[in-house]
Amino acid sequence: MVAASTGLTVKDGTAADASAAFRTGVTVGNAVVSGTLAGYTVSGDDYNLLFTATTPGNKPDLTLTGSGASNMSVGITQGTNGAIDTVTASNFTGATSFNSDRSTVAVVFTGLAAGQAVGVIGDKAVVNGNLTGTYAAGVTAATLNVSGGTKGGP
Repeated sequence: MVAASTGLTVKDGTAADASAAFRTGVTVGNAVVSGTLAGYTVSGDDYNLLFTATTPGNKPDLTLTGSGASNMSVGITQGTNGAIDTVTASNFTGATSFNSDRSTVAVVFTGLAAGQAVGVIGDKAVVNGNLTGTYAAGVTAATLNVSGGTKGGP
């Protein structure tokens, strides 16, 4: 896991290369890295990225461009860092799902495209924060995934 910093962009590459580039902060294969992302750590595997806030209220400035990455899952968690987090889904070319992963605060995904899913992941212990997913104009079907034993708040 690597601490990331502000305005991290990964351009091109396969899903595995793009994921590794986000996790390491360096170019991997054809996935070229520019910028940094402060206040988050990045973990995951070849098709899954999890951004975990280390700074309260930090908004991730992340972009994945190019056509090589597909079927990626992007997750965000803030633990108890206490601020709504907004992620612009349209910044992640090729990503198919966006999840609030055991976050105890509100997470908002905006700009979801047709075929992209939004979801909440729990662990049977954490009381999950609110999840909001907003689809782009013209999208006529939405997908909501719930997994891992979610618990709602008051």
